[in-house]
Amino acid sequence: MNDLGTGTPVPALASRDGVRITIVCACVPPRRLQASPGSFERGPVMCGVCMTNFVHAEPRRPRRRRAPREL
Repeated sequence: MNDLGTGTPVPALASRDGVRITIVCACVPPRRLQASPGSFERGPVMCGVCMTNFVHAEPRRPRRRRAPREL
């Protein structure tokens, strides 16, 4: 644990094994972040650039893989 100079212990960060959702803001192009569902549902996450709240991103379509080129 690290106290960050405050004298109050800070627990170690959890691993990133948990579920993450993608959230986006209204910027053009939109800024994309990953968040845990619990932290996102706890309250709004605001973008400091466009001053809008992040929302759930529309699922992206999987990219089509090109067939390998023959030499």
